[in-house]
Amino acid sequence: MIVVVDNRTDQPPSGDARAKNSMTTELVRTLAEHGHVRVVRSVEDAAGIDLADVRAVVLSGSSKRLVEEDSVRHAMPSVTMVVRALAHTPRIPVLGVCYGWQLLTRLFGGTVVRRPASAPRVYEHDGLYCNHNDSVPVNTAGWKVLSQDAGFVLTAESADGQIVGVQWHPEGTEKGKRWLLDWLGCPK
Repeated sequence: MIVVVDNRTDQPPSGDARAKNSMTTELVRTLAEHGHVRVVRSVEDAAGIDLADVRAVVLSGSSKRLVEEDSVRHAMPSVTMVVRALAHTPRIPVLGVCYGWQLLTRLFGGTVVRRPASAPRVYEHDGLYCNHNDSVPVNTAGWKVLSQDAGFVLTAESADGQIVGVQWHPEGTEKGKRWLLDWLGCPK
């Protein structure tokens, strides 16, 4: 089973939030094509999940932002689920997508900053879709930076490779979906 921590807001989406919510829907759909997916939105939703059945944990994106402390406090319960899973079953791979990556960064003591204004775009050389206002600076300690753009992390992993964070949306392009399935270990 793939556990998706759904970080979307409970508010009706509008504008940029609508686009980000549809990205999470696409993320869940893509993952569901390759295994059973359980979507959780709270610690209570995760109750009763047998960690022996968990193949991976994915923290979704969101229109919420982590540059304000109040947002961080409200977001931490979703990351608590990941910490519990890792504490009890240390080989479950974890992927944080956009906001999910920022949550992991904050959890492990890193910084999330407002990014200079940017519009949604596809990185032509990589075929990766980005749509974000906040980012993790490359000098955030504790992560091995695998790719970056203008001083901000695009892809990083923990020292043991168990936790991966991407500022981009793998569900947003075909190349990104292939990367996601490779991360899951799905055959081509």
